[in-house]
Amino acid sequence: MVFTLVFAAAWAARRFYFRKHPGDLSKNRWAYFFMAPAMAVFAVFFIIPVARGILISFQNYSFTGGWLDNFCGLDNYVYALSDKVFIKSAFNTFIYTITVVPANIALALSLAVLVYRLSERVQTWFKGAFYLPGVISIVTLSIVWRYIFDFKAGVLNIILGLFSLGPVGWLTSEDMSLFSIILFTILKGPGGALLIYLTALCNIPKDYFEAAAVDGAGPVKVFVSITFPLLLPQTMFLAISLTIDAMQVFAPVMLLTEGGPANSSEVVMHRVYKEAFNNLNMGAASAMSVLLFLVILAASVIQYRYFRYE
Repeated sequence: MVFTLVFAAAWAARRFYFRKHPGDLSKNRWAYFFMAPAMAVFAVFFIIPVARGILISFQNYSFTGGWLDNFCGLDNYVYALSDKVFIKSAFNTFIYTITVVPANIALALSLAVLVYRLSERVQTWFKGAFYLPGVISIVTLSIVWRYIFDFKAGVLNIILGLFSLGPVGWLTSEDMSLFSIILFTILKGPGGALLIYLTALCNIPKDYFEAAAVDGAGPVKVFVSITFPLLLPQTMFLAISLTIDAMQVFAPVMLLTEGGPANSSEVVMHRVYKEAFNNLNMGAASAMSVLLFLVILAASVIQYRYFRYE
């Protein structure tokens, strides 16, 4: 939904631009002609359903009602903002996001800098090894990690037992459930970001590093003064895209903890799912989705402006 709304806003802005500059449209008319079928499909299967979802957020929706039946104003938004479970899920989503995004970026950047120093053949092996978890089904990974986190026979608790430490309820403890999901996401996720950083590092002229070596700059100085500033565009892209992805986290929560115990690992998207399909309250679920979109949009704009200023 978020990407659809952002795309729709960009399309509207582009349409406004071509109204002001009609000459540019005539130069690209064949491109837009060939794009028209895809745009039509996009409108039918994405834009219209999203618009319908926003409309439902202002309704006491029933499956047999019409498009404009049961209008209730802002009642669904009031319900969402007064729902303690939704507030809890929003807080958990915030904690998840501010932990996972910096950790993924830092881990990917650190690994990329280390792998970059290796030979091309070894680099290729590490690229595949780190990227592999990203292409494996999230369901498969979650099943594997359920066994790793298992209270009685999990690998983590077996390792703790070797040091005479008691077993930890990674998925069954209110204190550890959200941390376990964060750990799972961080260890699963650096592959794509690693490839982006490695590609960017390979495109940095080696003259910069050679000049820094002549001046006597150490590895830390080179990284702070040369490497990281030149990787800022990639960092901006990853920060925004990972934030959007983190705020919409759903599958790990659904597959590992189902939001429990006692809503300790509940997140916004899982709360939306339960409100819609367990409670059959589509209006409130749509309102929660719209609120999430507004937060993601605001966070993306703030991040973009910050990195652009930097």
